[in-house]
Amino acid sequence: MELDTSDFHQKIEEVLKSGKKELESARTNERQLKDEKEKKIKAEALAILNQILEEIKSQSRRGLSYLVVMPLYKNKDYLGSDFEEISHRRKKSRLTGKGKIVFDECKKAGLDPKIDYCSNRDPRFRIIISW
Repeated sequence: MELDTSDFHQKIEEVLKSGKKELESARTNERQLKDEKEKKIKAEALAILNQILEEIKSQSRRGLSYLVVMPLYKNKDYLGSDFEEISHRRKKSRLTGKGKIVFDECKKAGLDPKIDYCSNRDPRFRIIISW
């Protein structure tokens, strides 16, 4: 007596197709979320960059040639753990997100950005520019 397994084989194919479809859908959703997050980060960075113009004007009127541009929050604007903070401080390679965008754009504009560190302030890091 032979076993009729054609129904089983058909169901396996359906399950595999369904799994592939779900995986493709999940990847698409993941890409969309990533794109939305990147757009938000870029918009936040642009808002900071636009504020810099007025702040420079204000600082210059007071005879100052520096500006605290933004705080840097751990794992949002720079990468690192508490242990790594001291050894990696002031390393622009640790910047990410809007912190990296703002730093890079300030540098391109000739504003001499620096990463400032202070152990008794939260957040401990911030971007400062001078001109």
